[in-house]
Amino acid sequence: APVAVGGEEPMVTLKIRILDPSGAERRADVRIRGSLAFGAFKARFFAEHFAAGWKPKCIRLGRQIGDAELVSSIPDGAIVHCYLQKSLPVDDEAELSMRGAAGRSAAAASSSSSSLP
Repeated sequence: APVAVGGEEPMVTLKIRILDPSGAERRADVRIRGSLAFGAFKARFFAEHFAAGWKPKCIRLGRQIGDAELVSSIPDGAIVHCYLQKSLPVDDEAELSMRGAAGRSAAAASSSSSSLP
C-alpha cells in the first residue's frame, strides 16, 4: 500500500476488470482510501449495478475478496476481477440451497450403497 505523506490517508489504486454474463469486459482504474472496507467500495462503485439487481463478486489471484477486508490489504496497482451476477430473490436462494443439500444427501446415499458387496 502507498505510504502516507504529510498525515494524509494512504490511497490504493486498483485495476478493476468488470465481466458481465455476456462476456463483455470493462476496465477501470480506481484510486480509493485504503481504510475503506471492500464491501463499502463495492457499494459505491457498483451502486447502479446493485440497483439493477446485479451482485458483483470480486476476485484477486483466485480468491474472492471479502466485504470486511480493507482495501489496503490489496497491493497498490493490483488487478481485481469483478463478475456481475443477477441476484436471486431470497425464496429462490433458499430453494436452491435446499435442492443442493437434497442432491448431496442422495449422492452420498447412492455412493455408500454402491460400495456394499
